Amino acid sequence: MNVLLEAAFGRHDTCLLRDSSCRCFVQASSPLAHNHRWKIPLLARQPFRGGTANRSRLPLLHLEAQQRRARTVPRAQIEGLDEPIADYGVLTQKMQDLAAEVQGQLEGTSIYLVGMMGSGKSTVGRLVASALKYPFLDSDTLIEQLAGCTIADIFREEGEESFRELESQVLQELMPFKAVVVSTGGGAVVKRQNWGYMQHGVVVWLTGSPELLSRRALRDGTASRPLLSQNNGETPQAADEYTAAVARMKNILSERHHAYAMADLQIPLETSPSDPGDVGAAPAVVAYRLLKAMSDRLKRDATEREAAKDFEIKQSGELPESMRIMPSREESSSIERSE
Repeated sequence: MNVLLEAAFGRHDTCLLRDSSCRCFVQASSPLAHNHRWKIPLLARQPFRGGTANRSRLPLLHLEAQQRRARTVPRAQIEGLDEPIADYGVLTQKMQDLAAEVQGQLEGTSIYLVGMMGSGKSTVGRLVASALKYPFLDSDTLIEQLAGCTIADIFREEGEESFRELESQVLQELMPFKAVVVSTGGGAVVKRQNWGYMQHGVVVWLTGSPELLSRRALRDGTASRPLLSQNNGETPQAADEYTAAVARMKNILSERHHAYAMADLQIPLETSPSDPGDVGAAPAVVAYRLLKAMSDRLKRDATEREAAKDFEIKQSGELPESMRIMPSREESSSIERSE
């Protein structure tokens, strides 16, 4: 069955996607490619067929030189962020002011949000995208539209590996686009190839404790979170759903922590780490923290670049023979004659 993703994409620049493991055959359009803001020529797209290698793939887009050189923000551990702002109107205005600064500094570089389930990537991503006037894309939503079924169905019927393949295809397709905010799946950081796609933009990790993330995930429900709803016998003596969720969350986070730590920025979700009932800061506060951290980082980068231009080379002692400028043959002959 063909599915036209008009809801997420445009009607033009269509491509075909086929996956042998997922029982779907879908027709999709390349997101935003027809928009004049992203002048990205598309290659002819055909499904890859035949043999045992009949796998789904979204062909690589042709990248312009400026997109290959997209500037990223160096990794930074963000600490000492401003206190939460209680007045929503003041917070909104501060976000708009920060977004205006960051938008000019980013020069069209995209933003990828990573983090565990329950970290609020989609909600925060929409707020950040709105402030920056960037389009927002959710990779999980795109996968469901491409597959024509829910993520839970893909996990149940085809397994996690099939889902991860679709996830990589979506990230590969989104890689060339500038000035977008992308919310990724919780496990997108595990596959090394996905980092090759996301590092064309700024990668931001929304980080929280397993307890906080579990409270948030359970509040929203686990039906759409296959990795949390499947216990796998890890906590057979769990007293309640929360205890089981925390144990599962800790295991997943320990497996992924090294990958999450590769992000350019880390944004904390907590409001009061000492509060056992804390469900984290409001999405608008987290979005503000993200923009503030990014603005500060970009300013520091600019200062460091300027400082690096102001240097002076001073000679101390004799240069090693390998660094000395040797006289030309004519100069050597002249020196020998004068001696």
